[in-house]
Amino acid sequence: MSSPYAVLGELWWREDRDFTLVKIEYVSRGAPGDLGTATGRDVKHIEKTFFELGGGTVIPYHRVLRVEYAGETVFSRSG
Repeated sequence: MSSPYAVLGELWWREDRDFTLVKIEYVSRGAPGDLGTATGRDVKHIEKTFFELGGGTVIPYHRVLRVEYAGETVFSRSG
């Protein structure tokens, strides 16, 4: 199985993909249901161990539960 870093990195760098079509669901402690979501428009940087949202919010990849591209799940963490 690919990692969230590999999946997001490929979508980020491929010119034939529109990163704004990405949706990321992640563990966000304190949020309703402990679940947060971000779209490709929200992502400002992709690093090896985390991605960064606007406002400097850093999300480590181990908290990513699912990544969708254009409505299709391209990464899912079961468990």
